[in-house]
Amino acid sequence: MNKALLSKLEQSLREVAAQTRTHHQIEGFDLYLHPESKEFFMNLAIPANSDNWSDAVKEMVKYFTAQNLQPRLEYFDELHPDLKIALEAEGFQQDMRAPVMVLEAETFQSNKTKPKGTYLRLFEKDKHQIETALRRQSLAYGGTGDDSALIWLPNVLKGLEQNTVMFAVLETDGFASGASIQIGGGIGELAGVWTHPEQQKRGYAYELCHHLIEDYFKEGYDLLWLSAAEGAQRLYEKLGFSPLGTQLNYSLEASKA
Repeated sequence: MNKALLSKLEQSLREVAAQTRTHHQIEGFDLYLHPESKEFFMNLAIPANSDNWSDAVKEMVKYFTAQNLQPRLEYFDELHPDLKIALEAEGFQQDMRAPVMVLEAETFQSNKTKPKGTYLRLFEKDKHQIETALRRQSLAYGGTGDDSALIWLPNVLKGLEQNTVMFAVLETDGFASGASIQIGGGIGELAGVWTHPEQQKRGYAYELCHHLIEDYFKEGYDLLWLSAAEGAQRLYEKLGFSPLGTQLNYSLEASKA
């Protein structure tokens, strides 16, 4: 485990969060609050350092609840190993535990296999296609594909305009797969990978991600990371990613805040 590298990823996480949110510093935490949305995933805390996590967590909860927001955190366990004890003592529940994986440009290998679909990079001008992709992503994740799927659209469009987001789809037999890379501090995170349920386990996610990663490294970046969803680690190992640490996401139910 490389703490120095994890610290770089944490700083990248902060910079990505700050791109569409306002930054507030309190004891032990950096808070990133969306200026317009109170939606759960739009607001988060990232830990800094504290000599007393118990008190810091209590203050963080007060700050969120004063804004009528549900407290939520994303962080790397190895950098703050004692934090989860204070969080769970305060009633927080663990929403995600996932391996953090990294890929360096020098170890990435080009794909020589025959294409299975049509790869498309999407840009700000492709708003309609991006909307369609977000609806399809919602369906792939078990959602309804309704207008709530478009909550991320402003962030995606702003990121594409500022070159802090890369967004792509792979079209196959009337279906599609999708993925994005969010970039902060010169480091990207591969995120939001999805495939239509009827098209899973056919190699489409691998092909799509490979194309997008290749584009990313061609733009001069050296490092890419991700947090692997349950069951997806084998896909990312095949792409060349290796484990580095552990991401933990915690939240506190509104009734307990």
